[in-house]
Amino acid sequence: EFSEKLVSAQYQLQQKQEKAKNSEAKLQQIQTELENTKSQRDEFSEKLVSAQSQLQQNQENTKNSEAKLQQIQTELDKYCSELHDAREELEITQFQLDEVQAELEQSQSNYFKYQEELNTSQSQLQQTQTELEKTKLKLENQEKIPPNQNTKNYAAHLKNLAKIIAETIPD
Repeated sequence: EFSEKLVSAQYQLQQKQEKAKNSEAKLQQIQTELENTKSQRDEFSEKLVSAQSQLQQNQENTKNSEAKLQQIQTELDKYCSELHDAREELEITQFQLDEVQAELEQSQSNYFKYQEELNTSQSQLQQTQTELEKTKLKLENQEKIPPNQNTKNYAAHLKNLAKIIAETIPD
């Protein structure tokens, strides 16, 4: 009976040693997994810090880009305002140019009208000079006629001469 107990105790010891060995192996595996997990955690922490740093950098870049965009928008608004002012000035200048063009056309029209009137006046003056020459010749011829005949004709000639002069002088 003692020998059975011994065999049984040895068997149990052997089983407990195997269990202990298995437990040690399992513990070793768990420690390895724990170390791997710690390593992964450290790696993840580094990635997280890097990602946070990148995020912060991106936020700064975004902020800078927004500031630059705002500056560009301000400049664009300024240029739009200047363009609007330039268009208004151009419209005013165009209106003034149209007025000057109309005045020029009116001046040309007046010039042609006055030129025509001048030509007419010159023609009338030429005609009057011709009439005066004729009248002068008639008067010279009448001076050769005895005085009593000359008086009637002289008055009629003066009347005609006054009429011609009145027609010649512009209003």
